[in-house]
Amino acid sequence: MKAFYLFIRYRFPLGIVLLLGGIALGFTFGWWEASILLILGVACLVTHFLFGPIRLVQEAMEAGDVEEAMRLMNSIRFPKLLLSPIRKGYYMMQSNMAMATQDLDKAEAAIKKV
Repeated sequence: MKAFYLFIRYRFPLGIVLLLGGIALGFTFGWWEASILLILGVACLVTHFLFGPIRLVQEAMEAGDVEEAMRLMNSIRFPKLLLSPIRKGYYMMQSNMAMATQDLDKAEAAIKKV
């Protein structure tokens, strides 16, 4: 489970490193050899933007660590890129956290986006 947590947390930099490594490998040895690194790098980047760290937010909320959950929720820069069911969960969690801090205007705005 720790490895899955680390993968979700660092998949964006990992995707960049794999993509740059694949490009370097492509120019030095050939593109056929670099295709695996390029595919893995693109997969890491795409999953970062389509899924986000919602699994980590869920685990933080289950553990009762609201500050960590808020920090992870604020790390999502482009919520419109999330897949539709994940985006709805994102806005629902954002609304729940705003209700916990008694920010009713923010909670209402987030629930309207769901």
